[in-house]
Amino acid sequence: MNIQYWSVPITSLNGQLLGVEIQPQIEIHGCRVIAGDVLKRQLHHEQMSVIRRKEEWFRSNGLLCAVSTPILPTETADYIKHFGLHWLDDVGRRGTTAVELLHGDYEVVRLNRRFSDELIGSVMFPVLLQNIHRCCDKVIVQVQDTNHHQLLKGCGVWAVQGMYKPIRFEHCEKLL
Repeated sequence: MNIQYWSVPITSLNGQLLGVEIQPQIEIHGCRVIAGDVLKRQLHHEQMSVIRRKEEWFRSNGLLCAVSTPILPTETADYIKHFGLHWLDDVGRRGTTAVELLHGDYEVVRLNRRFSDELIGSVMFPVLLQNIHRCCDKVIVQVQDTNHHQLLKGCGVWAVQGMYKPIRFEHCEKLL
């Protein structure tokens, strides 16, 4: 099994780097595979170790590092609370509700890409963001270009993701 970690930039609407999302890319026998929950659990400790090696760089530059994991082991929960913000990811994914947003204590909310793509041009999108802002100030919208930046600025979106190509995590310093 070959594992490469990639940094997906998260930027402000004016292009300033705010952080990265670390995403593992896994190959088995030369074929890329999608990590299921079992494999993600196995990778969790290695992924946290990779991030710890860059911790000082993230801290000294005031950057975030988002980690997607199906679990939050008790031994890393305190570290994550100390190291970063509490995120609610994939808001608007099919079959989900806003209950988690209403009852959780989240500092950052990231909208599901498909959900954003479907709603971004509609009259409902600004209303949706306004309601999300009642629960959380920092909203990340996944986009592919700058077409909707004016709308996003007007709606108080904190950051975007998907504008810039991912790079290998070991080279994430080059994003500055």
